[in-house]
Amino acid sequence: MAQVNPNDVATTCVLALQGAIAKLDALKQQPDADVGQIDAQIDALQTAQAALRDQALRAIEESEANKQAIAAMNSAAANLRTEAAAMQATAADLTSAAEVVTAATSLVAALAHFI
Repeated sequence: MAQVNPNDVATTCVLALQGAIAKLDALKQQPDADVGQIDAQIDALQTAQAALRDQALRAIEESEANKQAIAAMNSAAANLRTEAAAMQATAADLTSAAEVVTAATSLVAALAHFI
């Protein structure tokens, strides 16, 4: 049995609706056209088109591939936070070490007169 991709079906339907909307819009140019009725039909088709697009987006959002991609991004973000915290700790350690070196240098300079 052939598998049907819901996104392909939705895309085909959206394109068909766009074609129907264009044809209805062209009908408004005809003499004695009921523009109000045509606009109502166009609005209904545009509502259906929006619903199909929303359905296609939901299918993408709920797909296993999308869930895996989101999990991978969340994992990478967590790793970045961990690495950033480690870098901040290293920077704090380097600052403390610099303060110790500065203090030691001052002590050596102060003791230089006695050596």
